[in-house]
Amino acid sequence: LHIFIIKHAAYTIRKWQKQYKQRDGNLQISFDDLLIYCKDICQNNPKLADILRQKYPVALIDEFQDTDPVQCDIFSTIYNNNDEKNDEKNSTALILIGDPKQAIYSFRGADIFAYLKAKHNISNENHYTLKNNYRSTAEIIDNINTFFDENNHKNNGAFLFKKDDKNPLEFVQVNAKKESEKNYSDTNFPVEFCYINEQLNKDDFIKTAAENCANKIYNLLAENNIKATDCAVLVNNITEANAIQRQLKKLNIPSAYLSEKRSVFATDEAYQLFLCLQAIINPDVKNIRLALATPLLAEQYTNIIDFDSETTNNF
Repeated sequence: LHIFIIKHAAYTIRKWQKQYKQRDGNLQISFDDLLIYCKDICQNNPKLADILRQKYPVALIDEFQDTDPVQCDIFSTIYNNNDEKNDEKNSTALILIGDPKQAIYSFRGADIFAYLKAKHNISNENHYTLKNNYRSTAEIIDNINTFFDENNHKNNGAFLFKKDDKNPLEFVQVNAKKESEKNYSDTNFPVEFCYINEQLNKDDFIKTAAENCANKIYNLLAENNIKATDCAVLVNNITEANAIQRQLKKLNIPSAYLSEKRSVFATDEAYQLFLCLQAIINPDVKNIRLALATPLLAEQYTNIIDFDSETTNNF
C-alpha cells in the first residue's frame, strides 16, 4: 500500500505540474521537461523515431550507468530492434557501455535499476565484459578479486543485489595488465582491511574507524620514506572528514579537506544566478535592477538607477 501511494502521488504531481506549465502560456521548461517531452514525442510519433534512427544508425552511449529511466526510454524507443522483419531496424545498433559499480549520480537522477533493466532486455549473447585492468598492479587486483569473489557467493552477493539464486549484479574478476611498482612483504600488504567487530552506533563507529585510519597513517609515516602529502583519505561526507582530521590532529599530522564544504547553492555565484533568473521570470523594476547589479551582468550603477517601469516594458 505504501508503494502504491507513493507511485500514485508521483503520477498525480507530474500531471498537475504539466497542467500548470501549460496553463495561461506558462511554459517554464526545465532540463527534465526536455527529456520527458522528447520521450513522449518519440513514443507518440514513430515517424520521428524512424528519422532519428536513419540519421544516426549507430548510437554508442558511454557511462550508461549514469542515465535515468527517461533517457533509457528514449534510447529504447528509437533503437527498438524487436521487429526482426524490419531490415532497416536490424541495420542499426545501440551500444551501451557502463559499469554499474560506478553508479554514483543518483542525486542527478541516475538509476542503477534502469541499467539492470536495460541489461536484462539485451540477450546474453550480446553482453561483453572488459576483463583487463590497465591502472592497478597485479598485487592490488589479486587482493580485490579475492575479497569481492568471496562475498559474491554469500547470501546477498558482493553488491547486495543477490536474491535467492538470481544475482543481476555479480562481481567479475579482472586481469592486471600493469607491472608492479614495488616489492611487498609479509608485513607490507598492497591492500589491508580493517574489521570492527564491536556493536557500535553510527557516531562511535565513525570515530573508531577514524582512529584506525589515523593510526595507520601515523605508522606509515614513521616506517616508510613518505610524507603526509603522499597520503589521501577518501570520505563520504564532511562528517567523516572532520572525524579523520580530529584524529590526525591528535597525532600532529597536518591535513586538508579538499572538497567544497558548502552546497553549490550557497555560493555567491548561485545567488547571482538566482537574481538573474528571477528577473527573467518576473521582470519588474526591482528584480531587473537587482540582476543588473550582480557581477554577472555588471551594469553601471547610473544605468541601474535610471532603470524605470517604462524601460521595463521595452526590456
